[in-house]
Amino acid sequence: MRRLAFALLAISAVAVGYHAPLKATKPSYMKEVQPTMQKLCLRCHTGPNGAGKVDLAKIKSDADAKKNLAMLKKGFKEMKGLKMPPKGNPQPTPAQMKAFEGWLKSQK
Repeated sequence: MRRLAFALLAISAVAVGYHAPLKATKPSYMKEVQPTMQKLCLRCHTGPNGAGKVDLAKIKSDADAKKNLAMLKKGFKEMKGLKMPPKGNPQPTPAQMKAFEGWLKSQK
């Protein structure tokens, strides 16, 4: 009788579908933030003579983004303070800002 109860318990656990907890992944700059930068910032901030001497085009990987973390934090602060992009240009959406902030927080 005990074997039957154990077998039924094991079968029901499988039937319900036990799932191991999913491992949280760090946000990716290239997936979460770079598309926004491409759309809103690279027109002016590209190359060694980019506006404010900021060259976002040199960030080609998550590792590059991490190396340029101080610059990206400053850019986020400018965007949050509505200084960048300049008025009259397309602005980041709340979702884009949240993704950028989430990526920055994940870098600690």
